[in-house]
Amino acid sequence: MMIIDGIKARLHRDIVADPVLHGLVLNLYLNGEQYPHRVGDYFPLAAVEDPRLEQTVRRHMADEDKHIALYTRAIEKIGQPVHVQPLENIFNSVILRHTPASFALEAGESRDAARLKLAHFFAHLHFLEKRVARSLEYHLDACAHAVSDYPGKVIDAVLRDERGHVRYTRETVTDLLPAREPLYAQSDITVQSRDEPHDIIVDEIIAAMPAHLAAQEENAS
Repeated sequence: MMIIDGIKARLHRDIVADPVLHGLVLNLYLNGEQYPHRVGDYFPLAAVEDPRLEQTVRRHMADEDKHIALYTRAIEKIGQPVHVQPLENIFNSVILRHTPASFALEAGESRDAARLKLAHFFAHLHFLEKRVARSLEYHLDACAHAVSDYPGKVIDAVLRDERGHVRYTRETVTDLLPAREPLYAQSDITVQSRDEPHDIIVDEIIAAMPAHLAAQEENAS
């Protein structure tokens, strides 16, 4: 694990050292925050019966709107453009493609079926928030070497929110899943990946950014 941590830390330092690459990666984080607005039905509030949980989810949604503004400003501060990524390239979509359980609500479902799907949604959300938070930890350390100190301030603020999201989503899965159900979600194994369940898909996408940039430059020449 220490070797992997070192590789990922170096990856983020190399990215931050190049304002163009740094802008691309900040755009990846930004597009993840924008994803729920673009798909429209991401947060299944209709299935949430607990008023306190509904309030927590609405705070989560408000946090994401705040993060959109922060990331946008950070990208501008390092002199880079804001990009809208194709939906299929965004963290949320990539993780959804690897999520074996469906949490799409359907008309006429029983209360228990809807509750189980809601649990699987929060398991998906927990996985996503946890991986993004870990990526942000690497990125925050690297931002000490950025051309502007503003991205580091943004990452620090977003990371505090994401850690709160990680906690409440895990607690919500535990509350929603009956003890008799397979604890697939509760065990935090919410994707099928070629490596380990804790493989950080977020940083796999980030690691592809240098090659993506090189391809763009080659096509433009």
